Amino acid sequence: RNGAPPEVIDNGRTGFLCHDFDHLEDIKKAIRDIDQINPRECRADAEKRWSGKANALRYLELSGSVISGESW
Repeated sequence: RNGAPPEVIDNGRTGFLCHDFDHLEDIKKAIRDIDQINPRECRADAEKRWSGKANALRYLELSGSVISGESW
């Protein structure tokens, strides 16, 4: 549940967020429930976030901000 995973995983829809290995019950439950994750939803979410088109649009947005003098 730390770092980047909460930003890229929709818990229960595109994956499961678990605590560390000191909380094995969370991990065991995630493994048991893995069939609830729809691979098509995972793919759609990944494409929305990281496709070439999505990255190009973000690049253009950031470039426009820099050119207009906005701070990040």
